[in-house]
Amino acid sequence: MNYLSGLVFSFLVVLSILTTNHVTAQNNPSKGRLDKIATMRCAEIEATRKMDAAIRIRIVNDYRLHADLDAYVEGDENLTYLTRLGLCEALLKNDPLLPEKRREREKIKLAMDEANRKDRAERQRQKDIENGIRISEQLESTVNGCNLSYRDYAIKLRNSGV
Repeated sequence: MNYLSGLVFSFLVVLSILTTNHVTAQNNPSKGRLDKIATMRCAEIEATRKMDAAIRIRIVNDYRLHADLDAYVEGDENLTYLTRLGLCEALLKNDPLLPEKRREREKIKLAMDEANRKDRAERQRQKDIENGIRISEQLESTVNGCNLSYRDYAIKLRNSGV
């Protein structure tokens, strides 16, 4: 009887250890699993509509609760801004380097915006030049088609900038 009770006791100890490890593993997911979940949560956040602020914040706080992190209380405007900068996962994970990453991304964004502005201005300048050439050619064609008396008048108009 003593042997049987010792065997039962050993079985119960092993069973409780396995159950505890299983429950602990479920409640404390690995870093790799948390990274995958963060990627999925960011995809969900990016898929929300503009009016779904409460849903976005709930997604962040669900992740943080799951990862045993502090709740997110900074609001939706900051959340959507950081998501547009590509810092959603850093926000979810409450990355301590988030402020530095944010400043770096803002500098990059400003540089890209400036480059895009210059590119648009150059394209507009080229378009204006092409339009000027086209208008000049039309005017030249019109001038060539005029009588001599009207031709002098058209040349004066062209030189006056009209």
